[in-house]
Amino acid sequence: MMMRLSIHLILLLSLIGCDDFSSDSMENKELAISTFISEVNSNLVYVEGGTFQMGDFGVEHYKEHLPLDANSDSKPLHNVELDGFSISKYKTTNEEFQYFLKTNGSPMRKTKNTIIQRDWDGLNKIKNMPAHADWYEAEKYCTWLSNITHLPYSLATEAQWEYAARSQGQYRVVGTDDGTWKVENDGRGINIGTTKDRKEWAKMNNLSFGSLTTMPVNKYPPNPLGLFDMSGNGSEWVKDWYDPKYYSHSPVKDPQGPENPTYKNYNGKYAKVVRNIDLSNPGKGITVSRSNESPDNDGDLPMSFTFRCVVNSPSPVQ
Repeated sequence: MMMRLSIHLILLLSLIGCDDFSSDSMENKELAISTFISEVNSNLVYVEGGTFQMGDFGVEHYKEHLPLDANSDSKPLHNVELDGFSISKYKTTNEEFQYFLKTNGSPMRKTKNTIIQRDWDGLNKIKNMPAHADWYEAEKYCTWLSNITHLPYSLATEAQWEYAARSQGQYRVVGTDDGTWKVENDGRGINIGTTKDRKEWAKMNNLSFGSLTTMPVNKYPPNPLGLFDMSGNGSEWVKDWYDPKYYSHSPVKDPQGPENPTYKNYNGKYAKVVRNIDLSNPGKGITVSRSNESPDNDGDLPMSFTFRCVVNSPSPVQ
């Protein structure tokens, strides 16, 4: 199975590497799409549904009996019941997102600021680093996956994301392999990326972003469910509109966030929920923390924002 997928990937790379995609034969295009679909679906992890306590569980369930998160919007702790779903083990990669852009005739983002453009180009040049997008772009990608696979792909809901990060709702502070941060004495990360790791990665790959860069999506061990980067390497968009008080009235069954946007951020714009954190280090990347951002990222290049998609089906994808 792995050999077949590897052959598929080599074939896909040869097909999408052509600069003039529009001149490919229809047969090659269909083969490239089929190969792409096989690769994306093979990276799904099935998450069995269940009930869990969502939110800051520190006072009730952590050994110190103190809040894990200083912000009030991760409270109160509340019961949530989810159906099963499948979620990508990796954040969407540059290779995947750029294939989507190319097949849909969409150009890569540009800016007139040469320094920012240099940094942006660096974030986008390595195939297995996370793709960066605003919420609308992330939503379009997952919808496109739904259309070409005929599977109910979408962005994860906030509840799905936290349930998966906590390995089916276990009381795990960090979304790493063992629920803790592990770092070598010299500052290099064992199960998370650190400032030192990012600096070295940037230098090795001539990335101007330095310690602010992201790293490959499979660089560090996954959480027990097999999901990578659930505590760092890019903040992740989820489906929900943001409401700082949503947890106090969230429905138990499959919460989707507010039906309509109500909260406006400091720029006077409605905001979407963002989970995870862009730059991991010891003490950062708590699984229960939540933040928010305008879905258009205020028109700026989304340097910090990544995403992954889910399939909303109670059965595993075959």
